[in-house]
Amino acid sequence: CSIGFRKAHNSMSFLLLVEQVAPQTPSAAQVVLYPKADGRMYSKDDTGAESAIAAGITLGTEQATTSGTSISFTGIPAGTKRVIINFVGVSTNGTSNLLIQIGDAGGIEDTGYTSTSVRLPDGTAISGANYTAGFGMAWAAAANVISGVIILVLEDSSDNTWNCCGITQATNGTTCVLSSGSKALSAELDRVTITAVNGTDAFDAGAINITYEG
Repeated sequence: CSIGFRKAHNSMSFLLLVEQVAPQTPSAAQVVLYPKADGRMYSKDDTGAESAIAAGITLGTEQATTSGTSISFTGIPAGTKRVIINFVGVSTNGTSNLLIQIGDAGGIEDTGYTSTSVRLPDGTAISGANYTAGFGMAWAAAANVISGVIILVLEDSSDNTWNCCGITQATNGTTCVLSSGSKALSAELDRVTITAVNGTDAFDAGAINITYEG
């Protein structure tokens, strides 16, 4: 049995649950609750559908963006409905725009996005572009140092459609970039990657982190 009841020294009782893999689908009109190895609680209903029980906002592990051509966050748990990507002082060594790509257990998906990103510079013409390989961020200058937030929100769990919106700024200037879009995944989201459109520009400063919640 994976459940135990104990009484602490201060006379308060608590419920001890052992982390486990997802159990079998319960009988009709029943729901089973259980913890998994990621430390979160899950439920499974009589249709076999598993859902993470909301546990507030989880902060990921910050990654330095001082080298490499992509930054990836994996292991985002089942049941996540919102992911926030935080950029602090990020830059690259080239002029290719940035992309945010999402994926599932089958890997990162680089097609099927409907995305637009617009630059709002101070005193010059507004410019923008459409993107199909990811959610775009129209920062096309190596000198830009980027900070801000991109938000990914689950719109439809039946076909794993995610919407994107966000705003980032050049902390060394007076330019802002707006990003938006939509993408349906082939399965439940569990990873996010940030890279350049050309796939070769390398990060050379800053850090990125994520938060997620169910």
